[in-house]
Amino acid sequence: MPQLDVITYFYQFNWLLLSFGIFYIFTLKIVFPTIATTLKARTKKFLRDRKDLSNIETEEKNGLFVYETIWDSALRLKEKQISYIQALQYKFSVLQIRK
Repeated sequence: MPQLDVITYFYQFNWLLLSFGIFYIFTLKIVFPTIATTLKARTKKFLRDRKDLSNIETEEKNGLFVYETIWDSALRLKEKQISYIQALQYKFSVLQIRK
C-alpha cells in the first residue's frame, strides 16, 4: 500500500507542509482581512441604522404629540359648537313658546 511506504513519508510530509503553508498564508493575507472589513462595515451600518431609528422614534413621538394636541383642540371646538347650538335651540324654543 502506497500510504505505508516509508520511502514516500518525507515527500508526503513536505507536500503537506507546503500545502498547509500556502493555505495558511492565503487565509491570513486575503480571507481574514476581507472578513474584518465586512464586519467593520456591518457594525458601522448597524450603528447608523440604530441612530436613524432613534431619530425616527423621536419624530414619531413629536408627531403624535402634535396630532393629539390638534385632536384635543378640535374636540374642544366641537363641544363649544354643540353647547352654542343647544343654547340657540333653547332660545328658539323659548321664543316659540311665547308666541
